[in-house]
Amino acid sequence: MSMSLDALFNQVASNFGILGTNSNGNTQGVNSGESYLFDFGENTDVKNQSYDEFIEEYIEAAISLGYTREEAIKELEANDITVDSSEYDSSDDDSKEISANTSLKKTIAVDKSELPEEVQEMIEEIEGKLDKNDSEIKDLESKVKKLTEEAEKEIEEAVAKQDKLKDEYDEDSKDAVSSALEEYIAANKENPGSMDKSDLQELIKKGMPNKPDLAEVVASITAASDLLDEVDDCLEDINKLTQESKNLEAQISQLTTKQVTDCNQIASMLEEKGVTISDEEWNLAETNNLDLSEKMEDGSARYIFAQGQEDGEYHIYDMAQDGASLARLYGENNGYCIVENGNGYIRNYNESENGSNTVYSLNDCGELEETQACYSTCSPLSFDLNGDGVKTSDKVIDYDIDGDGEVDKINDSSDAVLVFDKDGDGISGADGSECFGNNTDLDGDGKADGFKDGFEALKALATDAGLINGKDDNVLDENDLAVLEKDYGLKMKANGYNSEVQSLADLGITEINLAQTDSTTLTDDFDGNGNQLMQQEGATFTINGETREYADIWHKKQDDEVENGEQSNLYSSEIQEHESFYDLYKNIVENLRNKIENIKNSLDSYTDIDELLEDDELKKYSDYFELLKPEDNEEKIA
Repeated sequence: MSMSLDALFNQVASNFGILGTNSNGNTQGVNSGESYLFDFGENTDVKNQSYDEFIEEYIEAAISLGYTREEAIKELEANDITVDSSEYDSSDDDSKEISANTSLKKTIAVDKSELPEEVQEMIEEIEGKLDKNDSEIKDLESKVKKLTEEAEKEIEEAVAKQDKLKDEYDEDSKDAVSSALEEYIAANKENPGSMDKSDLQELIKKGMPNKPDLAEVVASITAASDLLDEVDDCLEDINKLTQESKNLEAQISQLTTKQVTDCNQIASMLEEKGVTISDEEWNLAETNNLDLSEKMEDGSARYIFAQGQEDGEYHIYDMAQDGASLARLYGENNGYCIVENGNGYIRNYNESENGSNTVYSLNDCGELEETQACYSTCSPLSFDLNGDGVKTSDKVIDYDIDGDGEVDKINDSSDAVLVFDKDGDGISGADGSECFGNNTDLDGDGKADGFKDGFEALKALATDAGLINGKDDNVLDENDLAVLEKDYGLKMKANGYNSEVQSLADLGITEINLAQTDSTTLTDDFDGNGNQLMQQEGATFTINGETREYADIWHKKQDDEVENGEQSNLYSSEIQEHESFYDLYKNIVENLRNKIENIKNSLDSYTDIDELLEDDELKKYSDYFELLKPEDNEEKIA
């Protein structure tokens, strides 16, 4: 859903000019930022519109967002508004056509005259795009229905043609068997003892008709398959437009909702949650005039309030800047002057019911939203051994990528992963803490050492070992690599995270260049599986005399339901929580494709001799049938 029911309640109440009452009994506006109770009694000012109209519009708006009527009424009652459900019967709703196209325009029908002129123009432009999307979606839905009906008709015709051909073939085959047996009986009437199975088989084979020409059946199922491919393309377009409309609706909601940008107010809201952020960091936000309620293109919060992985304290992170903390972005000396280690980077965080960290952000109504989350997984260095670039595999594997003791599902590396042995147990790369990334644990204390990426982690190991000086010596040569292998268990997993470790020398690796620059480039979703690729200029290695590159892969934890080798490409899973037009027709297409597959599988399946011999007209030849039964591994007549 693009808006929660309580946020929707606030929005519609605001449109109606309704005021609430806070916990002290004082009248408050709905966007005051304080908690309030709604009371439609004497203390309520409903401007020019009735109580019933408010309830009706709220329910309609909730339904347009995909909520049920019962859920909307339940939310009203949670705000002490008693609703006679019989007055808002859902029978009329049952006849509404299922559609992926849900619009917030009723919900956001505010008085634009109260908004700045430039904001009004922006809203009108967005509404124009929404109308255009609505029209395109309706056209596409009509096209999908038409194409699906045509495909279904082609499949029905294919089945009918095949059944007709099979019936004709069976009848001709039965006649052929009957004629062959009559001929055989007549030829051996005077001398029954000379009956020979092979002679009878030859007679029947001669008389059997040729299998029918299936070209028309094949043409029908091919046409149906092509039509369904077209349906898939249309559904993809519907999905893209639906997602675009949701983003546009979120933009309108932002423009028509009071934005909370005051740092003191946000700090106060966080403090109520027991979260404190330093004055220096709030000062960075104010000095740089940041709108902490800003949203990303996908509607998610740009700025989040989360714990640093090194110090465990809460800081402000900018998700549009690779998840860097404000200290790193705006503080002197890479943020170290403000907080220890500059707080590092969050990169991504994945929602999890059992997440170990709580992340806060501002929602569309300026309220503090809380998410249980796990930070991004480990970013291990991956080495391109064959020279075709650092890649991941579509195969999803189980591996504890962040070293927290819990197995994760990730896309495997298609290349080699550099690993070491942190705890001296003789096993290198047991989990992500023994790879080189943001969760590397060099000192073996069971906690990540706070490296921002794998490049920094590898450089730290080489520095600790006294093998580089960070100035004129940033290369690990063959001798250095041998030292790291002996003292730190440095190895290479050449075929993904769960493969056996190998010596770098055995693989032909003679040099790793750590480069002098810390500058990196991050590419989002570089593999189509949601993972990120971080590259650093000069990060190269030498294998068998040839220079190759290595890079940092930032893995996204994949969903449990994703099967190995079957990464979903069926568009976004965030379309609707209820059954939509898209969901409905995806199921229809899948069922029709199954029918096509069944027809294909049965194209060469025609009645064999055993089935023919069960026919009532042929049973009179039962004595001769024994001659046709296979003996000594001889085949039946086909």
